[in-house]
Amino acid sequence: MLVSLVAMFAVVLGMTGLAADHALVAYDKRILQNAVDAGATTGAIDLVQGSVNRKVQNTYGDVTTVVARNVRQDMTAAQVPSCSFIDDTRNVTNSGCTQAVDTTSGVRVAAGNPRQTFFMQVFGIPSVDVTAASSARVWAWNSYNSDASLFIVCGYSTIRTSNGLPTPIIDHGAGSRADGPWTVLQSAIGVEFNIHDPNPADLEDCNAQGSRMKGVQRAGQGLKAPGEWILSENGTRAGPTTAAVEGIDGCRTGLNENIANNCVMMLPVVAVSSRNGSQDSFKIAHWLPFRIRRTAANAHTGTLLGPNYVLRANEQIVLLPWSVGSTSKPGPVSVRTEE
Repeated sequence: MLVSLVAMFAVVLGMTGLAADHALVAYDKRILQNAVDAGATTGAIDLVQGSVNRKVQNTYGDVTTVVARNVRQDMTAAQVPSCSFIDDTRNVTNSGCTQAVDTTSGVRVAAGNPRQTFFMQVFGIPSVDVTAASSARVWAWNSYNSDASLFIVCGYSTIRTSNGLPTPIIDHGAGSRADGPWTVLQSAIGVEFNIHDPNPADLEDCNAQGSRMKGVQRAGQGLKAPGEWILSENGTRAGPTTAAVEGIDGCRTGLNENIANNCVMMLPVVAVSSRNGSQDSFKIAHWLPFRIRRTAANAHTGTLLGPNYVLRANEQIVLLPWSVGSTSKPGPVSVRTEE
């Protein structure tokens, strides 16, 4: 009887030990997975930001830095991850993340680290190699939810808040004002503009009929892409927002013109206007991020943020649909990590 109890105790102890080792391995696996997910996302963002001229600046260094920040200090092996550029079929186009080619559309990051075992050493298993991998691929995301936005910005001659002078945000170069290509100007980054005001004289109206342009977007228009038309709202009232801006300091849902303040909103920067019944419609050149500031009743300014502002929509990471100085008209870009 005693022998049987001892045997049962040994079995139970062994199973408990195996479960404990398994839990520790699973814990390390989750840490590694989070780290390579972050690394792959970082690499894909680098790829997108260099996509205009196919230059990628030290992607491997960026990936390594991000992975190292997301693992424990004792995971020294994991801090030297592998990184590869991949195409749409996940085939490697470059090992080492040093040179993108025309077919490159994503990044794959992998890392591993040994985990010392405790009870499994009894069975001759002193350690287990824990590994994780993640791919982040890039593709066009061609529209933005207008219900996360309250205002409209005329992009060719927007009033600069500091001096009241008209200042362009976009330029059409040798193309037409109505059809582009529309370039976002470096000189507009970081500038605060008047975007909503009851006095049309304080705004650029993009030739709206009867000075109706007061910077207010009509609610409930849904997904809208650059090149499409968006309606303004007669009057000075806006909202409420029914979608949140899923980014750092993004404006939340339920905002109207009285409570939208000190948050980031994606606004349609428009090129031309057209009469649409009793309202005016405006052609979208870009969706751009502005930090909104309420200055008075029914009046707001917006500071244009740089091209690195990143949105999160569900499990996707969405980058802005433009690059400073680019004459191309890409849609917004999504990056999704895939284990």
